[in-house]
Amino acid sequence: MHKSELSEAALLKAYDAICRAKGDNPEWAVHKRNSPAELVRCTIPFVGKYYAEQPGKILVYASAENLSGYYPGNSREWVGDWLDDDRQAENRHRRCFGDPELWNNKKNPFFPHVHLEPMNNGCLSTAVYYIASRLYRAEPANPRDFYETIAFGNYGKYSIETDFQRSLRLGAGQGGKKANLDYAGKVGLLAESHEFVKADIETLRPDLIILPASVYRVDAEFINSVKGGAAILPIYQMNARVINQYIAPNYPAYDVERLSQAVRAWYSELCEGGMTGKSKENYLSVFTYLDNAMENSFRRL
Repeated sequence: MHKSELSEAALLKAYDAICRAKGDNPEWAVHKRNSPAELVRCTIPFVGKYYAEQPGKILVYASAENLSGYYPGNSREWVGDWLDDDRQAENRHRRCFGDPELWNNKKNPFFPHVHLEPMNNGCLSTAVYYIASRLYRAEPANPRDFYETIAFGNYGKYSIETDFQRSLRLGAGQGGKKANLDYAGKVGLLAESHEFVKADIETLRPDLIILPASVYRVDAEFINSVKGGAAILPIYQMNARVINQYIAPNYPAYDVERLSQAVRAWYSELCEGGMTGKSKENYLSVFTYLDNAMENSFRRL
């Protein structure tokens, strides 16, 4: 069996044990529609088939999972009914990557749908590819091939159940909030994911962990206690709002002609998640920002 497959299998075993021990806690997390007393299972990171063979193994974290879309609008239909199946739910990044029919309405097939929005729309994946190309001389590749060389997932393993979702689940009518909350800055909620994050790092043994600066800012003590020999690169979360309001005003736009042909191709495909017009132009500041972040973190490029 391939080494990376062993890593995936080991993660599934570890997550199953953690979920069984935690039971239906935390209560605030999203529950199953068809078994309302049970939580939707946490998912392991996507583990690339060639991850274990890389000279620099990269583990990427986004902030916290958002499952608000599984109770759409005013419908009582459980759109994500496949998440009621523990075996499918606990490896959903890989499941979506391997089953494009689940997401046949996706506008841009260049970036595969992997059940992780900043990777789906290319904002985070383009940044990660740029980092890999600078630090490890990543071979030019399309996203589907590149994803098979890295691992990625959410740092916060749970999604907060909103008032809207809870009212549907309990049959108490409809109403309340329809969007999940980002709890990156809430240490108490992040702590519910610590056992899973520890399992990720102990199993995958990354050389570099890229994660949201907002998470590292509040959870650095825990992360540093479990990171092993990994280097840590905290960066802004990559979305249109952050890029337009925080990165572009403070970092000059990178000359697109200086980008490698491969990175330029990824940048040219940014068209979802609000990355059009001025937002896409502003994304060029991301490359300058990443150079600065890497220099400050590693003092080498």
